[in-house]
Amino acid sequence: MANDLWIGLQVTHRCEPAPPDGTLYLPKGTAPIPRMVVRPEGGNKVKLVEGGVKSDNGPGACATGALLAFLGGTNARIEYREATFGDKIMYGESVLRQLTVTLLTFVSSIIAAIATYLTSSSDPTKAFVYGMATTVVTISFVLALLKLLDDFRKL
Repeated sequence: MANDLWIGLQVTHRCEPAPPDGTLYLPKGTAPIPRMVVRPEGGNKVKLVEGGVKSDNGPGACATGALLAFLGGTNARIEYREATFGDKIMYGESVLRQLTVTLLTFVSSIIAAIATYLTSSSDPTKAFVYGMATTVVTISFVLALLKLLDDFRKL
């Protein structure tokens, strides 16, 4: 991504109201950004955070706790930009993991269906058992897909 998308700013821990951990408050008068990607100035490691706007007139952005430590501490220079849909997937904590679970359950349901077809055509007495295995794995896939869609709606 181009560097001109990033906005530089100084960060502090003193502001009103104090932000919850994992939230970056921008200076008063800045347009609110609900989700943003932040990094230490010139750094490569980025973090997806919630956004807000300070109510006091102090200079710079405000963060607390682990986010402040990640950004380099009080008075560190940072860069931020609005998070894109791709950022939310790549840097979001649960979406990428849920996508992986959904894909793996899909693959396992396909494998179970193929194994059921091959086994039930050669041994009809075990057809019910293999059919139920396929049904259970397919239900798992549907549930994982529903959870993935729910995660996408929250983006």
